[in-house]
Amino acid sequence: MLCGARLSGSNLTLPCCFRRLKLLVFVVTAPTPSGVILRDAIRETWATLADPKVVQVTVRFAIGRVKDEAVEKSLRAESDKHKDIHRTDSDEG
Repeated sequence: MLCGARLSGSNLTLPCCFRRLKLLVFVVTAPTPSGVILRDAIRETWATLADPKVVQVTVRFAIGRVKDEAVEKSLRAESDKHKDIHRTDSDEG
């Protein structure tokens, strides 16, 4: 944790020298049904801990191309809903 930062319940308080921070966090997750659960958990927990008046946290999930059309359709719907999925020009394994 940052020097002087305090975590109380789900509230993160930063010292004045860290205020007005803008953080961009890229998270790589698997394009699978369990990946949806992980991304939702991140959206609902640590991605929202900071007070938006103090620190702007932007989370983006990096996911490559998938061959399974059902998974691709699900990813497009999730991306349309949350606007936080960045599609990369690479093939997922």
